Amino acid sequence: MDLNCSLKCTDLSSCLEGSILWVKETGHLLLENRVGLKGDKSCISVLTMNLLMGNYRRYTCRFVLADKVKTEVHYTPVFSDSTDWPPLSYILLILRITGLILMISIIAVVSTRTRGS
Repeated sequence: MDLNCSLKCTDLSSCLEGSILWVKETGHLLLENRVGLKGDKSCISVLTMNLLMGNYRRYTCRFVLADKVKTEVHYTPVFSDSTDWPPLSYILLILRITGLILMISIIAVVSTRTRGS
């Protein structure tokens, strides 16, 4: 998922690398962003999120000029439940089912042998 943050600029020289920053709710700076220009005099930054980034509830886009925060916007992404499982989840599910079947088989064999003795 991508979060987009854009700012209309009268002076595109203020749209420099590092002028738009992304911050997690913990206050830590995120480095996973790209800053660029759009044709309509907008400075834009894109934060590409993935599930490995952690379960944070809020991300902040900050416009910084001369080491001062000029404005910021807070994003609260909403992840919907999806039927698309990552491959690792399928593998773990198969391992759990296999383990359960193996335990049931061992219990059945042990109980059959102890009853027969």
